[in-house]
Amino acid sequence: MAAIPFALPEPDPSPSGCGRVMTRCECAGVSFDEIAARVRRGATAPEALRRTGCGQICTACLPDLARFLESL
Repeated sequence: MAAIPFALPEPDPSPSGCGRVMTRCECAGVSFDEIAARVRRGATAPEALRRTGCGQICTACLPDLARFLESL
């Protein structure tokens, strides 16, 4: 087996695996705090997502949003 000509990066310790944790849905322009506020006012998380559009386009925010809502 040939040697790798470069050093492999260290594993990413962040929960999302991309080096940073998302705090908003960039596609819909909605912060996780807005989703949390809707849930506190009585909406279910799926209902809040549907109404804001959060997590419905690329879905990249959903793992970080789930962790955010679990931490409340």
